[in-house]
Amino acid sequence: MASSPSCTRTIAPSFAAIYDNAVTDDLWRELEIASPFPVSDIARDFTVQEGVPLIDVISSKCVGDQTALSVRQGRFGLDAKSKQAKEWRVPVTATVVGTNKVARQVAPMQRIERAELLKRYPQIGLDGITFGVLQPTMGALMARRGVQTLVKHFVDEGGTYQQLAIQPPKAGAVLDAITSLSGETVRARQFVFACGPWLPKLFPDVVGTRIVPTRQEIFFFGPDPGDTRFDPPQMPAWVDADEPGIPYGFPSLETRGFKLAIDAHGPRIDPDSNDRVISAEGLKQIRAYLARRFPGIAKRPLSESRVCQYENSDNGDFIIDKHPRWENVLIVGGGSGHGFKHGPAVGRYVGELAIGKLSKPEARFALTAHGYQG
Repeated sequence: MASSPSCTRTIAPSFAAIYDNAVTDDLWRELEIASPFPVSDIARDFTVQEGVPLIDVISSKCVGDQTALSVRQGRFGLDAKSKQAKEWRVPVTATVVGTNKVARQVAPMQRIERAELLKRYPQIGLDGITFGVLQPTMGALMARRGVQTLVKHFVDEGGTYQQLAIQPPKAGAVLDAITSLSGETVRARQFVFACGPWLPKLFPDVVGTRIVPTRQEIFFFGPDPGDTRFDPPQMPAWVDADEPGIPYGFPSLETRGFKLAIDAHGPRIDPDSNDRVISAEGLKQIRAYLARRFPGIAKRPLSESRVCQYENSDNGDFIIDKHPRWENVLIVGGGSGHGFKHGPAVGRYVGELAIGKLSKPEARFALTAHGYQG
C-alpha cells in the first residue's frame, strides 16, 4: 500500500510528536486527515488479516461501444489458507491494454450485512433488506450553491452573465445571433444551448420528444427536536435501489429536514406552466413509504417541499451534439435527473467539442443515437 508523498510529509512530523506509543490505527487515522481517500478502511484490511487481495475478471460484455466487466475478489495464493473467504476494501482502476487511458476508476465499496446495518442505522426499517452497500467516499453536492459559485468565478474572470428568455432560433444557413423575448439581440461565433426541459421548445424539429420534461416532487421532513438520527453522520445519503420507483434521499443538511424523493419519472409537463406545488397523492405515497422504511420520522411535519423537473432522454444518457444544420451550435441536454453531478466532466467535454479539441466525440451522445419518445 502506498500513500502520496505530500500526505506523508504532512502527517509524519505531527504523528511522531503526538504518539510515542501508537498502534497502526493511529497512523491510518492521521494519514486519513491529510488525505482525500478513506485510508483507515483500506489500510486496516491489509494489517489485520493475512494475504493480499486478488481481483479476477470473470466476464466481459460489449454493449454498444462500451465494455462492462464483472470482477471477483479473492485472496492471492495457492495454499489452503488462500482459499478462505477474505474481503479487502480497495479502490480498483481499469485501463485499456496498450495505453495509459483509464477506462474506469471504481470507488471503494463496503458490503454491510443486515445485523451490522441494524447496529449502524437503527432508524432505518430493514423490511426485505438482507445487506447494504456503503461507499465511504460519497457525499452530497449542493446544486444551487455550486451554480452560484460557478457564476461568481466566471464573472470574476471577466465573463458576462445575463438572464434572458430567448425566442427559438430562426431557420437559416447560419446562426450568428439569438433574440430574447424582449427583443434584445446577442451575437456570437459559437452557441451552446444547455437549456434543460426547454430544449424541445427551442428546437422542436431537431430535439422534439428526444427529451421529455417530467414533474418530480421533493419532500423534506423535520425530525423531532433533539433527534439527531437523521443528521449526518448518523444518516448517510441513500438510495433504496430494489424498491419500486427507486426512492432516494439525504440526511438533514443545513437543518432543512430529512430529504426524500422518488426517482421514477413523474407525469409529463410544460416547463413554462408547471405548478410547483406538491400533490396530495404524492405526499400520501411518501408517508406510506416512510412508515415502513423510516418510521421515526413518518408522522413528522413536512418542513419544505419542491417540484423539480427532469429532462429525460429515451435511455437516460446525455445528448451532446452539434446542430445538424449549424456547425457553430451545440445542443446539450438529456440529464435525466443525474446531470448536475456530471457538470465538470460535461463542461470539459462540451468545451473541447466546441473549439475542435475533442479527438473523437462519443457516439452515444449523438442526436441520432436517441429516439423520439411517444
